[in-house]
Amino acid sequence: MRNPTSRSHRNGTRGQGLVEFALIMPVLMLIVMGIFDFGRVMIAYASTSNALRDAARFATLYGDSEPRPYLQCDEIERRARQALFANAVTVMIEHIKEDNPTVIYENCEKNDGTPLADDDFESGDLLRIRVTASVQFVTPLISSSIPKVDLEFHAQRTIAKTFVLGQNR
Repeated sequence: MRNPTSRSHRNGTRGQGLVEFALIMPVLMLIVMGIFDFGRVMIAYASTSNALRDAARFATLYGDSEPRPYLQCDEIERRARQALFANAVTVMIEHIKEDNPTVIYENCEKNDGTPLADDDFESGDLLRIRVTASVQFVTPLISSSIPKVDLEFHAQRTIAKTFVLGQNR
């Protein structure tokens, strides 16, 4: 014979698991979305840093191609902008003279607006690339307190126009 109290006890607790799940689900989803958001920020950080490194590496490659890589600002900028999940990416390219560090050419133009030429540089001059970007959060509670993260990177390389590998005796 069945116990009548056990039957009514089962009927009363039938929806308890569903109610508990309904109460916990929003918190669980918020935590999961927050993990994805912070993952996006980390991916944006790494990809922006790698894009800048690639642009700086390209700009300092020595070759007989004309124009020289350090004068190809469009290609340097294109490479520096290849960042995942980053918004409002800005790139600033500066050429700095070794003998007079106050002379700074921005974005492959002289101060009078004329384009730079290979004759304007000596070995030892610097090429500096600055990249700024921002990453937006999409998780509701996170985006209300931290709407975006600003990223800023810079790299600089020395321009080497000539190489002396050995001396003839």
